[in-house]
Amino acid sequence: MKTLLAIALFLLTLHATQAQTLAGLPLDSATHKITYTSVVQVPNATKEELYARAREWAVRRFQTTKDPLQLTDAPDHSLVVKGFAPIDKPILRNVWFTLILSTKDGRYRYVLSDLQDRLVFNPTKASIIGYTEEEYTKPKALEETLSMKGMYNRKGEPNQYIKTLSDATGEAVAKIIASLQQAETTTGKDW
Repeated sequence: MKTLLAIALFLLTLHATQAQTLAGLPLDSATHKITYTSVVQVPNATKEELYARAREWAVRRFQTTKDPLQLTDAPDHSLVVKGFAPIDKPILRNVWFTLILSTKDGRYRYVLSDLQDRLVFNPTKASIIGYTEEEYTKPKALEETLSMKGMYNRKGEPNQYIKTLSDATGEAVAKIIASLQQAETTTGKDW
């Protein structure tokens, strides 16, 4: 009996700790927003070095974004970055996000969340559906786009449009995170 109880508790714990997803993208269990987060070890790097690298990376990576650095807090070694990733599948759009970076000696943490879907204006497509430019390009939470009615079959599986958007978003975020990691682990001597 104790063994069955232990197995049942283990299975309940396992189920509770599994990550939630929306169309394959990670959801924060508290906010129910698509969120990418991790702590990355960078041995022998000081918090000041990591902060400076992150700041330089953000300015260079998001130079097409007006004011990518929304908040810089040097004493706390943290940054808030606003940026976007252009996505051309299934419809040309920009997925905007907020990226919070914090550094400590030997490691940094990132939290990429608050993803917003903004279509790039296409006059032909907008006129077909009867939208003005403002209506067509109006930002909305990516979670809202990925949860649209009629985009899932009876089994709850996403249609091709949602799969393509989800995959393209995941790939774009992976490139941003890889770029950040490269910047944080490259020293001035590695130029």
